[in-house]
Amino acid sequence: MKNNRLEVSSVLQGDHAVLSIETGWTANTSNHMIEVRLFDDENRIVSSVCSASPKLSLTLERPNLWNGIADPYLYIVEARLVEGGNVIAAKEATIGIKDLSFHPDLGVFLNGQPTALKGLKLPADGKTADKEANFEDLAQVVDQLHASGVQAVLVNFNQHSQDFFDLCEETGLIVWPDTKESLEQWSKHVLEISMS
Repeated sequence: MKNNRLEVSSVLQGDHAVLSIETGWTANTSNHMIEVRLFDDENRIVSSVCSASPKLSLTLERPNLWNGIADPYLYIVEARLVEGGNVIAAKEATIGIKDLSFHPDLGVFLNGQPTALKGLKLPADGKTADKEANFEDLAQVVDQLHASGVQAVLVNFNQHSQDFFDLCEETGLIVWPDTKESLEQWSKHVLEISMS
């Protein structure tokens, strides 16, 4: 085992989603296998795959889509490193399957639907920027964002904790990366508000 990360992304293709999972594990012997299972919100296995490769993909037919604050539906991705039938390591992540796109003239689309967003730029020196911030402080910030009517946050991905990103996804906030291209789209299509 080299490291302990689980990176998950998804792409919608018609009526199914393809998830890409990077476990960061290396199967050091022929006895090592990596099993990945996808659970719905009722803890049912809805897709699975097994491979010796640290990078896997699986397909989910007719996924429930993450739909922002209206329905922040999440799946749980569980990865297990198995040796000779015994689980020697495990980790999990959550993912909201969605199609978020930006049209230069028409605006933001979430799952194919035009979406008007109210957003807030988060400072690089605030509570959420501290990668060591405690969970309660981060949850308080996310609660304040919701109370202010925020639906999207503009952040620098290198300066915020994974707990913050997870809380945003769990509660339906769209996280917008602070890059030159995305900042132009943010300025055109997001009504920027301040926290009350």
